[in-house]
Amino acid sequence: MIVIVSPAKTMQVHREVCLTSLPFASYTTRLARQLASYSHEQLKDLMHISDTIAKETKDKFHAFEKEDKGSYAIEAYQGLQFQQLTNHQDKKAFANTHIRIVSALYGLLKPYDVIVPYRLEMQCKLAIDDANNLYTYWKDTLSKEMASLLGKQENPIIIDLASKEYSKVFAKELKEKMITIDFVEVDKDKQKRNSATVKKLRGQMLEYILQHQIFSPEALKEFSYDGFIYAKQASNEKQYTFHKVL
Repeated sequence: MIVIVSPAKTMQVHREVCLTSLPFASYTTRLARQLASYSHEQLKDLMHISDTIAKETKDKFHAFEKEDKGSYAIEAYQGLQFQQLTNHQDKKAFANTHIRIVSALYGLLKPYDVIVPYRLEMQCKLAIDDANNLYTYWKDTLSKEMASLLGKQENPIIIDLASKEYSKVFAKELKEKMITIDFVEVDKDKQKRNSATVKKLRGQMLEYILQHQIFSPEALKEFSYDGFIYAKQASNEKQYTFHKVL
């Protein structure tokens, strides 16, 4: 079982661990070099970000290849999802075997891969090499890697805790092996999905998986948090839905 999660825009800036080579280093370097060549005005228009963030992003990509230290990916990302996680250094081997963070810059990250802060979203309309966007740029490479990872798993299933922006990078045949996790608040006849709540619940489920070292999809049905429980009647083999009745 492989769990995929999205990265976060907010990242820590401290650098404490020596950088090591990553599986998709050549892909990452090409992206970083191209983005470093852009002016902050070009980055502002490309990424639809403020002038201040564009200048910070320009500086990060300009210094990218000069960095020699970074942070573990699972600690570097500081979004609401990652804020739910406690220290799991003792479960490093399990985490690196069963969890992947889908990154527009790095490809597929193990939780304890070492990275530096950056800003790049998968939906960014960046043309590079022969690809007219990042989905095309990464699709074949990441799909091949994921297929290889699944081939080593007792349960060759992908648990999708990522947003659609990131999970859709994989090839169709892999999506057939995905189980999507959905969190829904139910108020009488109305159903709603609150973005912040969903991010928090994804983080809590990831924490649950790490804490109990779960590698079977069936075991996820036992997850519960803050009133959310598995809703059998709303679920199927491709989607596990968790309801909270308001």
